[in-house]
Amino acid sequence: MRSLLITLLVLAGVLAGTPVAARSQSADLTVDLTVVDDGSDPQVVRARLTNRGPDDAEHPILRVAVERGAITAHTGDPQPGSLADGVGCAADEAQVSCSVEHLAANTSMSMDVAVSVRAGTSVRAVAEAAGTPDPHPGDGNSAEVALRPPAADLAITDVVLRDPDGGGDVALAAARVVELRATVVHRGGREADVDLVVVGVDRLDHDGCHPDGAGWRCPLGRAAPGTQRTVALPLERPEPGEDARAVTLTAVAQDLTDPDPAAATTTVDLAPRTPVAGEVVRHAGGERIATAVAVSRARFEAGPARAVVLARADAPADALAGGPLAAELSAPILLTSPGDLPPATLAEIDRVLDRGRTVHLLGGTAAIGEAVAAALEDAGYATTRVMGPNRYATAVAIYEALGRPPTVAAADGDAHADAVVAGAAMAAAGGALVLTAGDRVPDELAPLTSRIDWAIGASAAAALPGTAALSGSTPAGTSVAVARAFGAAPRVVGLATAEAFPDALAGGPLVAGLGAPLLLSDTDRLSEAVADYLADTTTVTAAHLLGGTSALSAAVEDAVAALIAR
Repeated sequence: MRSLLITLLVLAGVLAGTPVAARSQSADLTVDLTVVDDGSDPQVVRARLTNRGPDDAEHPILRVAVERGAITAHTGDPQPGSLADGVGCAADEAQVSCSVEHLAANTSMSMDVAVSVRAGTSVRAVAEAAGTPDPHPGDGNSAEVALRPPAADLAITDVVLRDPDGGGDVALAAARVVELRATVVHRGGREADVDLVVVGVDRLDHDGCHPDGAGWRCPLGRAAPGTQRTVALPLERPEPGEDARAVTLTAVAQDLTDPDPAAATTTVDLAPRTPVAGEVVRHAGGERIATAVAVSRARFEAGPARAVVLARADAPADALAGGPLAAELSAPILLTSPGDLPPATLAEIDRVLDRGRTVHLLGGTAAIGEAVAAALEDAGYATTRVMGPNRYATAVAIYEALGRPPTVAAADGDAHADAVVAGAAMAAAGGALVLTAGDRVPDELAPLTSRIDWAIGASAAAALPGTAALSGSTPAGTSVAVARAFGAAPRVVGLATAEAFPDALAGGPLVAGLGAPLLLSDTDRLSEAVADYLADTTTVTAAHLLGGTSALSAAVEDAVAALIAR
């Protein structure tokens, strides 16, 4: 018994003499963020670093980083390289970092940071234990807060359309350009640089307004709460037959939010102008190339085209089916000689088309030579040909380029009159035009005969028996038959000479865009069929004449004006 007791005492002594491993120090760091002042600019954010123990933290670091904003001040005093020994602060616009020698257990250190706020500004604080391990890394070591941007409460009031020339309601309804007046009121919040954003207009001729994305931006200057800015914008009305245009105005404060954005936006419906009874508009140049330019200027006065369709000026072969293509592409039809690009045509292309966009050449190199294509490419445009080995194949190629639309008309490709009328009708209907060879179906057209809905003119009707036919005893009569079939109660008509193709070809997409039928007349007197049509139609109040007096005489113009002024 005594020996056992001695043995236990010896073991106890041995155990007592065995050294115990030292416990390592640790510090549980957490961080939180609070917004001290969000009513000023800059806003103030407080970052607090807390050591929850159990030991002191050696050289802990508190970092505050800003996204989409800028740090303008903080409570530390940064010195270059001051963190080299683990103590002090360092900062730039995006981040500030501060460290102390040690932070006792269950104590905190805090830092106030002033932040210049923009839309989307966020602040993130991170705690780092530089010299002491953290037993719970990633648990509470970071915090993030989104700052509410400074606000400006804007509203748009007193929106009116006015005749800039001071006329009454009739003048306002007929005006091509109207004045849109609106007042932007700064109802409260902070002083701001205010802009008016206008969407829904192709062009805005107003000092200071500039293109901005899909619209226009008009700076209104610096505005304090309780002040207002009034702006007058000249806007071009849609032409008769065009769709009404919705113009949206939005007042915005640069880099500030709006607590009531609905009040800062308004939409105005810009209705097509109502022409004065008997109004006749003539689109003309000294010759056919210049007339095509004049038509292009009228159609695309308010904005750029998406493309240009180029046709041979002296022969209709490949050009006859081009009207629906021009309408689909939102493009003018311009004319060229086969071997040289006329300066007037190139100048209009430069005016209406952005560099890099495409000019579509109707026909092969016999119709429009390589020199013309090279001149266009040298000027910075892309070119593509829509062509076949003959006029019938070219028309089919245009049909294919249009994506095989569901509505198709056929007209005589060996004479121009019926084809230009049919082309304008198909341009308005979103269809395509194919060509017969007089009163027979050419081989190029044969596979498509089952797709043809309308035969325009007597020749096409003879080539396509069983197809719905529209024709008259004269080219003017055929144009009236097409107008009655496709244009219910039009307010506008287009008129071209039946004796040549270029004016009607170039003007077809213009009148189609106005929802107007294309009528044909003799040069020296208004064709009887057209006169009877205008006398019977009470809705027409305006006419667009295509070509100068050598194409449609002054007597024709006077007769049209008298008939539509009733």
